[in-house]
Amino acid sequence: MPGIERSEKAGDVHPLEGGSLRLKFRHDRRSGLPRESALRFYPRYIAETIRKLWGELSLYREWTAIRHEVARDPNRWSYTDLAIAPPREDDLDTLDLYHATSGGEAALARQRRHDAIRDRAEAATPDAAVASGAAD
Repeated sequence: MPGIERSEKAGDVHPLEGGSLRLKFRHDRRSGLPRESALRFYPRYIAETIRKLWGELSLYREWTAIRHEVARDPNRWSYTDLAIAPPREDDLDTLDLYHATSGGEAALARQRRHDAIRDRAEAATPDAAVASGAAD
């Protein structure tokens, strides 16, 4: 996520190609195009690099402020939402994630099959579970 936001704020960089700095050379031009003047190329390149570094610094300061705000919040340990909540027994049945696509339904069926196999294996060997519990 930070890389995508950084690329979006940089403007002319695809998120998968994003980076803090980009090396450019005056002689790296497409064939057939004339070499750009040094008096035009280098000032533009320096200005572009400074603009990108300023954007990086701004993002760093913004994220640091957010991180400090979260760290100072007295209620930070009581915060919860669905994404970080421990899984419940009925999550497989209630979450749309598993029912929106055929792949989700297949994963749900596979999970239920594995759970059934595991339950049967545990039910078939109660003595082994008791013996291993007694050995501890």
